[in-house]
Amino acid sequence: MVSPAHFVAPLLCAGVTMYGALKKVDKSFQEGDSVVIMGAGGGPGHFVQIGKEMGYRIIAVDSESKRDICLHSDATAFVDPKEDVEKKIRDITDGLGLMR
Repeated sequence: MVSPAHFVAPLLCAGVTMYGALKKVDKSFQEGDSVVIMGAGGGPGHFVQIGKEMGYRIIAVDSESKRDICLHSDATAFVDPKEDVEKKIRDITDGLGLMR
């Protein structure tokens, strides 16, 4: 039998790391701002979920194979890096693109 700690430990490690990264940039963003997360499907999708809980509109950038994970994790939008990422982000953000 696998103990619950075997399931929780990876979540805590990845989750705390992702939360810490978002918390470091938290002073630069306001609730409702769009935040682009490269490799957003990793974790699986913890970065997206944590960012949404912090009030951000998450634009997930990852390979097509991670689309479902990102969108099921409640990403606002998904961009495949094989596309013109800069143009897609400008379209999603009504022309703002990446400001910070």
